[in-house]
Amino acid sequence: MAACDVQPPIISPDGRHEYINGQWIERQIQAPQYQQIPPEQEQNVNDNQRVWDYLEALYPNNQDFASTNNQEPPIWAVLLVMVILFGGLWLGITLLDEGPQQIQYKVVCSCQSVSITIEGAGGGVEQFSDVQMRNSDGTGKEWIYDFTTELDGYTFLYVSAQNQQSAGKVIVAIYIDGELVEGSSSEGGYVIATASDMR
Repeated sequence: MAACDVQPPIISPDGRHEYINGQWIERQIQAPQYQQIPPEQEQNVNDNQRVWDYLEALYPNNQDFASTNNQEPPIWAVLLVMVILFGGLWLGITLLDEGPQQIQYKVVCSCQSVSITIEGAGGGVEQFSDVQMRNSDGTGKEWIYDFTTELDGYTFLYVSAQNQQSAGKVIVAIYIDGELVEGSSSEGGYVIATASDMR
């Protein structure tokens, strides 16, 4: 046999073995080649798409690796997502809506009497003149005004009190559900103390 003669390999009928030097050797079967992506386009291709392309090339007849990138989601899935989104939004709004709040205006003064102005429950201004701030035994007392309302972000709360004497200290406060949210004080003759808030 001439040195330039090359004998073709002897392959078994099933293609899995090759006869070499008197022995049947299991052949190394190469994995199928998958589509190469040009370098200039590689950055524009999603990593997941490359994985699916590779799996499809390795297992061309396996439906488990069939590409689903171009398939539209079923209508029931779209409807389910919409129901979940709108249901969550409605639930969030319901939980955040605390219902009507208890509002309380409070006035305290070391003087004999005050004149009080408030923003009432219906949104109108109310005035109370010559409000006595002393009990019959001379001890001080609080003036309190309570009402319930829905706070919608545009509800104006306001209370002011003016000392009607030449000396004394006036204190006003606004409470929402028992919690102090605004307050102020003023001292001297005929002074005015004011507290306001927008809720």
